[in-house]
Amino acid sequence: MPVGTALALLCPFGSYTGTSPAAAATTASLTAPLTGASLSSLTEAPGGSRPAAGQQGLAFTRDGTGFLISGPADYGLASPSPAELQRTTDGGRSWTTVWRKVGYRLNWVGTAGGEVLAAGASASGTGPFLIESENDGASWHFQDVSVSPAVLSSASSGHEAALEIGQIWGMDQFHFVNRSLGFAAPDSMFGEASAPPGELLRTTDGGRYWAPVTLPSGTPTGGIAFVSSKRGFATGYGHCGGEIWATSDGGSTWHVVAGSCTGDGLTSLDFPTGTVGFAVGGQYLKFANNQDLVVLKTTDAGRRWVTVYKNSVPGSSALDANPFGEVAFFDDEDGLALDGGQTMGGNGPVGGHLWRTTDGGRHWSELGVTGLRLVLDGRNDAWLVEGGAGGGGDVLWRSLDRGGTWSPVGNGSLVGVEAIAGSGARLWVWTEAGGFLSTDGGRTWKVPPAAMEKALTSTWPGVPVQLAADGTVVVGPGWAGDDSYWLSSDGGLTGRLFSLPALAKVGMTAISFSDPQHGLALGSPYGCDQAQVLATSDGGTRWRQVGTTDLGSISALSYDGAVAVGVNTGCYRNSVIISDNSGRTWSEVANSAACGQVSAYGQTVVMVCSSSPGSGEYVRFSHDWGRHWQRAGHSPPGAPSSAVATGPSTIWACGSPGALWATSDSGARWQVVPLRLPLLP
Repeated sequence: MPVGTALALLCPFGSYTGTSPAAAATTASLTAPLTGASLSSLTEAPGGSRPAAGQQGLAFTRDGTGFLISGPADYGLASPSPAELQRTTDGGRSWTTVWRKVGYRLNWVGTAGGEVLAAGASASGTGPFLIESENDGASWHFQDVSVSPAVLSSASSGHEAALEIGQIWGMDQFHFVNRSLGFAAPDSMFGEASAPPGELLRTTDGGRYWAPVTLPSGTPTGGIAFVSSKRGFATGYGHCGGEIWATSDGGSTWHVVAGSCTGDGLTSLDFPTGTVGFAVGGQYLKFANNQDLVVLKTTDAGRRWVTVYKNSVPGSSALDANPFGEVAFFDDEDGLALDGGQTMGGNGPVGGHLWRTTDGGRHWSELGVTGLRLVLDGRNDAWLVEGGAGGGGDVLWRSLDRGGTWSPVGNGSLVGVEAIAGSGARLWVWTEAGGFLSTDGGRTWKVPPAAMEKALTSTWPGVPVQLAADGTVVVGPGWAGDDSYWLSSDGGLTGRLFSLPALAKVGMTAISFSDPQHGLALGSPYGCDQAQVLATSDGGTRWRQVGTTDLGSISALSYDGAVAVGVNTGCYRNSVIISDNSGRTWSEVANSAACGQVSAYGQTVVMVCSSSPGSGEYVRFSHDWGRHWQRAGHSPPGAPSSAVATGPSTIWACGSPGALWATSDSGARWQVVPLRLPLLP
């Protein structure tokens, strides 16, 4: 019987923090397929000089010297995790910790004059502070910060007042004009959820004392840029939406720039020259039915602004929901912008996709990488900090050609796994550093072929992926629409986009190929009562209906050419169904209450189930195509959310906090698998 394909299964968002030396010593040495006799030691990738996990911010000073902050990001929750500041002096090839403190958080790093500054607060959200270095990070001193009580709401006093100040400070980003003059503005990557009342704070003594300044008839949204020590600009919400305010006295007073009003929000500013500047923003998918993006430009030092770009982009995932939040230009033509932010809640900041322009902002293209912070370093280098809500990221992205191409920088053993697919020796994982492919059972990893990578990065997250032992790759349903999928017969080297017109109006719910020619697809034109089953024997050029099932809408499917197994977890049904005649008739063989997607290798079928909804806890497996089920004797730590069968007794799983696990004995023993990914440096 041919080997069936296995679905890509979503793992919970999170960052894997690596294994202890003891755990690493018992890690499985993986073969293809994994066998119980092959257990041995598998060492982690070296990481002593790699960037730390939980990254939150980055700044470069000069000659390849940069500073990276990492640690917990969730203000208001005490955490034993330390805030950490790392330094590189070789352009990011190696990193050294230069400041570390438990019970504190850092939310910004940058420069003021010739000094390096980082801003943070205590773990409880109170006690704002700055740390300063006058010798490029060789030594640091702690500076207490006081904030004027004028920023407080009228009801705040005592401990509540301290918490409110800490919240405002912790949700701000900073801009220093010189060593004395600086501003704290709401972090645009918090979006509309930035700390109320959206204060713009100003210091004239290097950051020791901060007081609010007013944008007349407006609320600041995060953009700050100065073209001289006196003249600067800020973005905010005014009477007509997004507007730009200007100052000519170092920020003591501000006035609206005539003609800068736009119905969209404005959140970020950048002046690559003294006369050319850009303001970016847009509107949220939640309010506009599409992701609206807008760019304003000035060529006369901010006196007059015109809209040079406005576009409404259909959203396909949670990341496709936000306006531009950060912008940075290399010169007056080449620039990058990062979308991001959120409309409610306090679980930010939230990053998004990176966009590029090469014609002064008139046209923009999405680059296929995501991040939270955008940083330029020199004439051509650009960096993305990948972190986001909750705890930051574990991967930095670097471009040496003004954003044309990007490479991940980090420690592979720290990278969180978000999805997995595989069969036999072939495995694919989607991680914080992108997608990686293994053809030797997880021993080594490489970037997928260009065609497969393009198909995956164009659709992930959210679109199922199947990977068969014979090299068949299926991306879909939903590759470019509800009736579409991408199919490759040669391991992803080449591929083709297909559509299934018969299911165009209702959409496919599941699709699976046993080999490059033979596949089954299911859709639900009749709602929850019946699913339509279609088959192809020529690689998807022609499809024909072969049957129906009244067992509900099938959300996952695995097909080996003769037997098909599916799972239904919706429409008030929770069941495993099988067909032993290529989809013509189906029977319900088991209950799948509180279980997720299905994955099969031959007769071995696995699902992840939970004792309560939303908490992945254990693995169920069957060795007879789902007719009889057993619970794995043990489950991988960290509440596994999904599992994939790659051999008769071999199961891979990923789960919180982002680790990759494997078993070669149907779950009796699990081993953590360090990902030795090909990351820089």
